[in-house]
Amino acid sequence: MSDDELARLKARIELLEKQNAELAKGQPGGIYGDAITAGGDVVSGVKVEHHHEAARNETDPDKLRTLYLERVVRDTGLLSLQGIDPKAASCEAEACMNLDAVYTALLTQSSEAEAFEERGGRMEERERLSALEMLDRHKRLALLGDPGSGKTTFVNFAAYCMAGEMLQSKAANIERLTSPLPDDEGKDSEKRQPWRHGALLPVRVILRDFAARGLSKEGANAAELWRFIASELKGMAMPQYAPHLGRELKEKGGLILLDGLDEVPEAGNRRVRLKRVVAEFQKT
Repeated sequence: MSDDELARLKARIELLEKQNAELAKGQPGGIYGDAITAGGDVVSGVKVEHHHEAARNETDPDKLRTLYLERVVRDTGLLSLQGIDPKAASCEAEACMNLDAVYTALLTQSSEAEAFEERGGRMEERERLSALEMLDRHKRLALLGDPGSGKTTFVNFAAYCMAGEMLQSKAANIERLTSPLPDDEGKDSEKRQPWRHGALLPVRVILRDFAARGLSKEGANAAELWRFIASELKGMAMPQYAPHLGRELKEKGGLILLDGLDEVPEAGNRRVRLKRVVAEFQKT
C-alpha cells in the first residue's frame, strides 16, 4: 500500500470512528452493534448467543440456511483496525469497522502476464484485472501474493457480499461486490466489474485451522475436508445443516473459498497433503 493510499485509508478510518461514536450515543454498540444488517435483522455481538440458541433448536432447512448466511455475514463483515491503527491495540474492546466501508478491489496479474513480460513485452500493454474479474473468468482460481497483499480481505468480502445478496441486504450484495474500479486519479469509473454467476452459496475454509484440526497424517482425502466443514458447522451450533449444505453444493453449486495456504507450516508435508485434498475435493 502506497503512502497516499495509507493516508486516505487513515482519513476514512477517522471519519468512520467519528460517525461510529455519534451513532453509539443513541444506539449501544455503534457500527459493530447496528450497521451490519442481514435479511432485515441486525447481526451484532449482542445477538451471537441468540444466534447459537436459534441454530441449536432449528430443524427447518431454509431457516438453517438463513442462520448460516447471517453467520457468514457476521464473521466476514468486520475489519480489525489493530494492524492499521496502533492506537486500536490499546482499546479495551477490539476495534473494528465494516469491511464494506473501506474495501477496495484487489488487482491481479495473471501468470500469462508474467510470461508475456518474460518474453520482452511491457506490462502496460496488458490490462491488470481485478480479483473478481479473474474469478468470473475461471472456474478455479488461485490467488498468490505476499502476506498483507489483500488475499484474505478479498475472500472475506466475496463471502460477505454473496451471503448478503442471498439475505437481500442493503449493505452487502452483488452490486457492492461489482462496484466500478477507481481510475488512476482515484475516481470511480462507470464500468462495473463483471460477475455472470449470480449469488453463490459461500463456504469459507481457513486452511491453517483445517491443517491443525482436520488434516490427518496419512489419509489426506476429500472426505477430511467435508468432515472439517461439518465440524465448523457444529461449532456454530448447527451440525444439522451439514447434509443440507452438502446437497446444495452438489446440486446447485457454490463458492468454495480456501484461505491461508501460506499460513500453513510446511513441516510434515502439510501443504503437499492439503493440495492433494483440494485436488480430490474438486472432483466431488
